[in-house]
Amino acid sequence: MILVKKYITTIFYKILKFLFLFKVMDDDTLARLISMPNTIVTSHQAFLTEEALKTIAESIVQSFLEFFSSLQTNEIQS
Repeated sequence: MILVKKYITTIFYKILKFLFLFKVMDDDTLARLISMPNTIVTSHQAFLTEEALKTIAESIVQSFLEFFSSLQTNEIQS
């Protein structure tokens, strides 16, 4: 079970990294702000760090496991 959880977490991490990477690069609002001469844009991408994305992925996997575990428990008790 631990190996399955680790494998699923790795998959979610890679998916999140891929999605966030393209989300940031495709942001129309950011492009508009950058084009304004009286605007300075500074970045804050803490959520794009490897540690943050791994933590998010672990949290998602843990939530799925708890949810499906509760379904199995409820079915047995009913």
